This record gives sequence, structure tokens and C-alpha cells, in this order.
Amino acid sequence: MKFLNNSVRENVLQIKLEPETQEEKDLFATLDIDNKEHQSLLFNYYKEGLESYNMFSEIKGPIEFVNFPNTAIVNFESDSGLC
Repeated sequence: MKFLNNSVRENVLQIKLEPETQEEKDLFATLDIDNKEHQSLLFNYYKEGLESYNMFSEIKGPIEFVNFPNTAIVNFESDSGLC
């Protein structure tokens, strides 16, 4: 999976998921927004996309889909762990 991240404003990121393998493309073609297992799978993909942008961050609040399932707005909180 390829992640394209675009900062919208502080602690808000637009993430675009681009399936690279045929398996990922086939999976994305069958995703259903109302299916809990699919929601969990997508959450993990978006979490991975966010971590590719900032490894010390976590998603806060719901994911807002711009173009299901490939593009979403994600609110996040960052904690570098450094004092």
C-alpha cells in the first residue's frame, strides 16, 4: 500500500491510500463502509498511513471519508515522547 499524505491544518491530515498489488486492488473493490471488519481493516491502513507521516501520532476521533475507501481526513494527536 502506498500512502499519500497532505497536511490540511495542524493535527489534521488528508491521507490517500493507493493499493499497489492486485490483491490490494481486489480487496478495495469489495470494501463496504457498513461492514465492521472492513472498518477495522481500513482504520489500520489509515493508522499506518498516519504513522508514515508522524510515527509518534495516533488517530483521534472518527475518520472522515472524502472518497471511500481511498481518501479520508484524519484528526490526530502527536506525542514525540521527548521531554
